[in-house]
Amino acid sequence: MIAHKYMKHESVTAPERRFMFVQMFDVVKIIFIGVPFAVVPGASIILPVLIKASSKVGINLLPSSFATHEKSLPLQQNNIKSV
Repeated sequence: MIAHKYMKHESVTAPERRFMFVQMFDVVKIIFIGVPFAVVPGASIILPVLIKASSKVGINLLPSSFATHEKSLPLQQNNIKSV
């Protein structure tokens, strides 16, 4: 519902805006990770290796709901309740 408020040019607080952008970025991550499953044969075997290798380089391919760091959890820091 935050996106709905944002699109109507209504007032959105900074924590709500941050939460919305984190969620949108997670959707984009899921789309780009999920596409190889439909297109590339054997992607289910390659994907775990790709996720592990990217985390060693400092790139997080998993959505924020899988994060274990306090900095990566915007819901707990900003006290925003999910719908």
